[in-house]
Amino acid sequence: MTTRLNQQWKFKTDHPLDKRRDIVRKLRESYPDRVPIIIEPDTHSQLGLSRVRFLAPHNSTLQKLFIEIRKQTLENDKPMPDMALFVLFGDAQIMAPMAHTVGQLYAQCADPEDGMLYGRLMRESTFGHSA
Repeated sequence: MTTRLNQQWKFKTDHPLDKRRDIVRKLRESYPDRVPIIIEPDTHSQLGLSRVRFLAPHNSTLQKLFIEIRKQTLENDKPMPDMALFVLFGDAQIMAPMAHTVGQLYAQCADPEDGMLYGRLMRESTFGHSA
């Protein structure tokens, strides 16, 4: 059984390792200045995304990536003003500062098997409201 912070990556279970490596190779050839990112909602957060694959420039900040992720949340799952969204990256579940670049995070947290950067989208209520 997996814990909340140790969930399996759905993208990994749906795509064999060779296919994931091939995806990364093709993306790196076509877009050498971008980082391939998979963002999956936490199963407990009840959030939905219209897409889970992202390509972000190496020099882009995490803040810009978060803006794009917020745009991709499904209409019925838009976070309320009293909800905070955050992403934990990699198997180590690292929460990086928003000023970090995607390239810095990729160097630290990229999956060693396939070269993707995986992130788990979570939400947390603020001001004492229940999620």
